[in-house]
Amino acid sequence: MSASEQTDEEGSSHAVAAEHPLAAYEWLASRVLSLIDDAREVCRLALVNRTFYNASSSDTVWEKRLPQLDHLTAIYSNAIHQHLLHLFKRDLYLKLCSSVLSDDGLQRFWIDPASG
Repeated sequence: MSASEQTDEEGSSHAVAAEHPLAAYEWLASRVLSLIDDAREVCRLALVNRTFYNASSSDTVWEKRLPQLDHLTAIYSNAIHQHLLHLFKRDLYLKLCSSVLSDDGLQRFWIDPASG
């Protein structure tokens, strides 16, 4: 394994851009941010510096906070909202924290930012 690769506990290899010295720090910061339970705290830490801001945009930070894909598909069943499934996971999470109407406006759904 070269010096430009990092290996996580599952054994998968993540290539880190060797030409940018902060890339390894962003990868490490995104791994740390993904372990934090409170999404509001992740957003606060994104204000610390550019490395944490970039790391907080990583999909690995937000994917555990989102409902499963089949639940999201059911929530966004109409064609108007299908484009939301293609957003970055952070943007999708933030969208789901605001109230979302489903079932032709008969049900309202949202994620509580404090508890996920």
